Amino acid sequence: MRTIALSLVFCLPLAAAAWDFQGDETRKPELQRAVDVLEFFGFPAPDAVRLDDNALALTLQGQTLGAPLKGANVDLAWALLDLELAVVDRDAFRPWRDATAAFLRSRVHKTDWIPSSLQEGMLKAWMTDLTRERPEFLGSLWSAVSESGWRGWKTFFQFNAGTTPEDSFAASASRVLPSLRPLIPRLPAVDLKEGQITFALPPAPPLSVSMVELAFPADRVTGTSIAWDAPRFPVPAVLLAYYGPPLDTFDVVDLSRKQNEILVPFKGLSALYIAGFSPDFSTVGNPLALHAAPEENYPFVLKQAALKQDEEGISVTFDTEALRRIDGFVLMKGMAGDSARPQPVGMVPGLGSSGDAYSFTILDPASPDEGQRPVYYLYAITEDGLLAQAAELPLAASQPVAAGTAAELH
Repeated sequence: MRTIALSLVFCLPLAAAAWDFQGDETRKPELQRAVDVLEFFGFPAPDAVRLDDNALALTLQGQTLGAPLKGANVDLAWALLDLELAVVDRDAFRPWRDATAAFLRSRVHKTDWIPSSLQEGMLKAWMTDLTRERPEFLGSLWSAVSESGWRGWKTFFQFNAGTTPEDSFAASASRVLPSLRPLIPRLPAVDLKEGQITFALPPAPPLSVSMVELAFPADRVTGTSIAWDAPRFPVPAVLLAYYGPPLDTFDVVDLSRKQNEILVPFKGLSALYIAGFSPDFSTVGNPLALHAAPEENYPFVLKQAALKQDEEGISVTFDTEALRRIDGFVLMKGMAGDSARPQPVGMVPGLGSSGDAYSFTILDPASPDEGQRPVYYLYAITEDGLLAQAAELPLAASQPVAAGTAAELH
């Protein structure tokens, strides 16, 4: 008979444990709060803590670690957390260790942790997602990594989360990346103004992201195709599109779900990025070659758009041709002089591609209040969920559109 031994890392909550303390008793409550947070997030409680005038010592699982303290007002919680996490010293894990300490410290002091770098922001999102339903995951994951490095990390996720650490991190980082735009460092831009071009997406380091910014000629070309030499995008990656006024928002497209290429409209964009994540934290990948080519008249040609008011409301009629991979058109309404984001008032869904000419009408049944001047914005929605601004139609300031008359934009 053969005996097979399996070593699995299971995530189990730890029972609260008493710990010995030597030192100034008035400082113990501060340390107790740190210990409570550690235990809540699945970390082992210390066996003993000794506090001297200029040093803090921690005994944990038979090992004693110490650190000097500078100044009477030193943050003891931070010092204790740093000692607890000192078991992982490898450089590859240092960003995660520092982020974990900041994450736990914010819980001790009941304050929000404001990341100071793009990587910190993504790690904060990842730990927040990881601990939302099972806070003890964080400590159990830490124990797995301290014992077995990257292999322990993979084993933990396999048996506790049903995914890989790389995919888990990429999902959290992609979700929060748009809001971290102020922390995106200055990047060398890939200039798409020169027509067809091949450029590289560098490999992403573990627990971080690799990004390229795309400079686009929105005044001369209406879009671009971005293709890659594989049926699927080889690494977890997203396309990040920021829109300028009046939307001032963003869209994120998961490139990992796209086949061969994606088409991107330029009209209405303010910035465009591709962000890639590491498919394997334990190895260094290779640069990924991407190919961009201009796409004229993408995603459609607008022949004219007209705004008309009658007893039914205000309608926008627009004539188009050469539709390419369009999911629909959406009409949004804002108010002149109002900085609020325009709101959808109607749409034409499910168009696809066609070389024929079409005429569409979208009705806004709501009449403006006295003194209001609506401004209508027409956008095309591509099959990838990206927006292409097509027209802006303001109601004339000097004379409102009378019933049965029209204002046109060509």
